[in-house]
Amino acid sequence: MRYYFWLTVFFTYFLFPARSQDSGYSTYLLPKTDTMLLTSQIPDPYLFIDRYGVLESRDDSAFIYEMFSEWVFDELESIVESYQSFDDHRIHYSPRFDPLKKKDTTLIYLLDSGCVYVQPHPGHLVSRFGQRRRRYHYGVDVKLYTGDTVRSAFDGIVRISTYNRGGYGYLVIVRHNNGLETYYSHLSRLLVKPEDEVKAGDAIGLGGSTGRSTGPHLHWEIRYLGTPINPEKIVDFTNKCLISDTLYLSRALFSYISGSGGTGKASYHKVRNGETLSSIARRYGTSVYNLQQLNRMGRSTTIRAGSTIRVR
Repeated sequence: MRYYFWLTVFFTYFLFPARSQDSGYSTYLLPKTDTMLLTSQIPDPYLFIDRYGVLESRDDSAFIYEMFSEWVFDELESIVESYQSFDDHRIHYSPRFDPLKKKDTTLIYLLDSGCVYVQPHPGHLVSRFGQRRRRYHYGVDVKLYTGDTVRSAFDGIVRISTYNRGGYGYLVIVRHNNGLETYYSHLSRLLVKPEDEVKAGDAIGLGGSTGRSTGPHLHWEIRYLGTPINPEKIVDFTNKCLISDTLYLSRALFSYISGSGGTGKASYHKVRNGETLSSIARRYGTSVYNLQQLNRMGRSTTIRAGSTIRVR
C-alpha cells in the first residue's frame, strides 16, 4: 500500500501540474527540497512573460511577435501622426526621408476602392521635369489660359492655399492618404482653404500666371514625403490617365538626385548673407534634412556666408 501511495503522490505533485482557478493558466507545484531551494535562486527566464498572461503553452514565438508588432505599430503611428500634423505655413514637408539611402521598394496605392484620377487640366505639356538652366524644375507645366478651372487629381485634404512669394504664386497643396502631395501653382484665384476635403475632379483654383511665371500655365508637382517625383512616371499625359493604379517607390524613382544611380550631376550653392538651410532648401525644392545628409551636417551645424554646400 505504501508503494502505491507514494507513487500516486509522485505522479500527482511532480509530473502533473495543478490547474489554478484562472482557466487557461497553470501553476506548477515544486517540492521544497534543499536542491530546489538552490535552483530557485536562479532567475526564471520566463518570469517577465508571466506578467503579460502568456498561456500555459508558453509560446515564445507568439509572445515575441506580439511585442514586436506593438513596437512596429507604435513607430508607424508616430510617423502617421507626424505626417498628419498640418502645417499651413511651411510649403515643403520635411520628414526624415532620404531617397539616397532607400534600399527597399515601397508599394503606393494611387487608387483604392471608390477613388478615381482626374487630370488637373486637359492642356498639353509645355515644360517637363528636369534641369532648367540654373534651376531644377521639380514638376511639369501644363498649358492653360487665365481663368481655366484647375481640379484636384486625387481625393485628399487641402494643406496649403495661399500666395507664395518663393515663385509659386497662388498655390494649392493637396495631401493624399498615401504619403503623396500634389502642388498646383501660378493660379489666378484660390477656390479652397486649408483643411477642406476635396474629391478627385473638384475645382480648387483658376489658372493664371502669378509668381515666377512668363505666361499662363499650371505648374504641377507630385511629392512623396516632401521629395519630388517626376509626374511623367505616374501619369500618361498623352492619354490623360494613370500609367498604373500602383506606384513602386524605389531608389530608381529618384535617380535625378546625384548618387542614387542616376545620371544627374552634383550641384552646389554658394551661401549668401542672410541665407539659411531652410531658405536654400526652398529655393532648390528639397528639404533641410536632404541638405544635411548631402553635406554630412549635424542638426546643430550652422552655415556661413561664402561657404559652398551641395544641393543635389
